[in-house]
Amino acid sequence: MKQITGIVEVTGYNNLDYLTKRFILTQLKKGDTITLLDITDNQYDPYAIAILHEGLHIGWYKMKGNRQRKVYEALSKGVSIKASIESIEVRYGTYVKMYANYQYEE
Repeated sequence: MKQITGIVEVTGYNNLDYLTKRFILTQLKKGDTITLLDITDNQYDPYAIAILHEGLHIGWYKMKGNRQRKVYEALSKGVSIKASIESIEVRYGTYVKMYANYQYEE
């Protein structure tokens, strides 16, 4: 087994509803756990990966080519991937960038 580590950049904040945005801005913090989930029916990205916090959809794994595909393939094989939030950057109150570290075995 090979251990895989990486950084997730969470995107899609602008497309979320008001209550979810407010939750992200007021409740999420460094160290919180997020879960990566493969989405098989996304018409825009066949390798779409949703980011959830305690079941709440808070964004998407930013497309990074081959890295995203490998994570997607692991998820589609049933590997559970959780990540720990490292930072949340708020810009102009309307744009949020989150980074999280993940680890799983291949």
